[in-house]
Amino acid sequence: MTHILPITQATGETMGGQWALRYWGAAPPSQVAVAAVVQAAFDKIDTQMSPYKSHSDICRFNRAPVNEWVEIPPEMAQVVAAGLEIGALSGGALDITIGALVNMWGFGPVAKPLSLPAAAERDAALRVTGLQNLSLSDSGTYLRKTAALQLDLCAAAKGYGVDHVAACLRGLGLTHFIIEAAGEALACGARPDGTPWLIGVELPVPGKSLLLSRLALRDMAVASSGQYRNFATIDGQDMCHMIDPQTGMPISDPLLSVCVVDKSCMRADALATALMALGADKGRAMAVKQQIDALFMIKSAEGFWQIATGHFENHLAKVSV
Repeated sequence: MTHILPITQATGETMGGQWALRYWGAAPPSQVAVAAVVQAAFDKIDTQMSPYKSHSDICRFNRAPVNEWVEIPPEMAQVVAAGLEIGALSGGALDITIGALVNMWGFGPVAKPLSLPAAAERDAALRVTGLQNLSLSDSGTYLRKTAALQLDLCAAAKGYGVDHVAACLRGLGLTHFIIEAAGEALACGARPDGTPWLIGVELPVPGKSLLLSRLALRDMAVASSGQYRNFATIDGQDMCHMIDPQTGMPISDPLLSVCVVDKSCMRADALATALMALGADKGRAMAVKQQIDALFMIKSAEGFWQIATGHFENHLAKVSV
């Protein structure tokens, strides 16, 4: 009779949500030791890139004068580089300089009542928004802004945090695990019975957590972006928390959510945000052109319909487990 090793679990909090780890096989002496490594890894990234912590590296950069080169940690530099790359790839739909617009609407760390901003306020925020206003040194050690922009790395920082934790777990000798944090996940190796790790894909229904399908992942990551959960009512209108960096307005599109599978959780995270910001038509066109493994859920009169691009369907679990 074959003996299947048990799966060990650990949980904690990070970046405004929870993280959860499942693993098996060779490990340090205790579950506590593994959990401590995971928490320390997430805390490191949060301390660097959280716009809600005044002492973070990103807040230090946002306070720096225009045209001054600011030294940044290598982890933050990787996220900035990815933001610049995918921002250019998406024609600016993903814009990591969007902080002023996010704050203006009251969706960011700056406390203010949720209200429709005046046109002049929106125009002022748009003037300091744009990837052309941000420069990363060739060495990746220094960052500079040429306008009074506010950097916002929320579109990729959580995904990078998951990648960083996975690297730390591999450093401990773990080869079979799945780490999830605030909707992003990375699966390494397989379950004890040799089958892939399973991740649920939710139906885009506000206020509910309903399973649409499952992904079967092995050495792959998944991230989602959507407008059906995080929104606010402003002057009688439901406003999505995602801002279009081109118009300065919350996005308004039939596209409800995008799920992306990629080797890198950071890249999946950033791509999902970019595709979501582009909307159903332009987002799908980009995903097809770039061969991105993505699932688009689009609002229709009957509820919603789904379109898969790239090899997304190959990641779907063949049977319900």
